[in-house]
Amino acid sequence: MKTFKQFGLFLQWQLRRQALALPVYFALQVIIAAAITLGYGLIVGEVDQRTSLFLTTAAITICLLMLGLVVAPQTVADTRAEGGYEWMLTLPVPRAVFVLADMLVWMALALPGLISCIVVGSWRYGLDFSPSWAVAPAVLLVAFGATAIGYVPAVTFGKIGTLMCTQVFIMGTMLFTPIAYPAERLPAWGRTLHEWLPFDSMGRLVRGTMAPGDFPLDARPWIVVACWAVVGFLASLTMLRRRR
Repeated sequence: MKTFKQFGLFLQWQLRRQALALPVYFALQVIIAAAITLGYGLIVGEVDQRTSLFLTTAAITICLLMLGLVVAPQTVADTRAEGGYEWMLTLPVPRAVFVLADMLVWMALALPGLISCIVVGSWRYGLDFSPSWAVAPAVLLVAFGATAIGYVPAVTFGKIGTLMCTQVFIMGTMLFTPIAYPAERLPAWGRTLHEWLPFDSMGRLVRGTMAPGDFPLDARPWIVVACWAVVGFLASLTMLRRRR
């Protein structure tokens, strides 16, 4: 009971600490999501409904990844560089509570981008989504997995090291991960690699739950993303515990 109370109090404290920046994050998520959704349409041109669903769900996935793999770790690294993060670690809160509460804030910030992608995709391509019941846990798992992975360099390296990692993350996911294009376009070794990396599975989760009729989903993406999320969370927790 004490742990849950600490979690709630620390979550409130995190929200209040970032109160001034939250509107900026919300606006950025909406703008970036709309830009990615429209941008894919400009690159591809006129497409059928299935391709439109593919591109719109890809935009949703990219927005979740950008927040978890780029924005969150860079903000944490900036806070560490200013000394604020080290001060927060002195609070009488378990490290697991600290990490979970901070990650939950970043996961919540993904909601405006998700809504923006759906609205713009529906308007631009005339889509009528029929998501399955699993869309909520799928989006939460993808957001948590991306944030957990992005958290690792943020609590391990300095500001420059984190910046380099986030750039590799975003370039790799946008250009060399079959999220916005079919996996068949990759060479055989690339397809095999992405069977074990989490990013293609994240795209499959979002795609398969947002449009289950067009993109059937099996259990493998759930397992792959869940494993990476747990590994990222435990790695972040381990690095924080070493910073006593």
